[in-house]
Amino acid sequence: MDFYELLDDVVKLLHQRGRVTYRALKRQFHLDDDVLDDLKEELIKAQRVAVDENGDVLVWVGDVGITPALASPSPQSVQEPTSQDDRSQTVSPSQAEPRVPDAERR
Repeated sequence: MDFYELLDDVVKLLHQRGRVTYRALKRQFHLDDDVLDDLKEELIKAQRVAVDENGDVLVWVGDVGITPALASPSPQSVQEPTSQDDRSQTVSPSQAEPRVPDAERR
């Protein structure tokens, strides 16, 4: 199996599972440390479909070029309300994220 076939298989697995430990990847695909490092670099830096969590877990973030911190809603997903009733059900981005009290934010 060449590197890109391996990469495709890892992408499929990660997409299906959402989160995979590096240890599980090494076991599943019989990887050595150098190949695992190459895969991590390709998935995290080059394709931006995953992020590293605490150096132990690879986490799927979705489509190419979208990272969780930078993801923004598509223009189709943000719609203006058409009536008064719709306006009352619309949640603004500031309402969607609960506000953390100053004492907990440190």
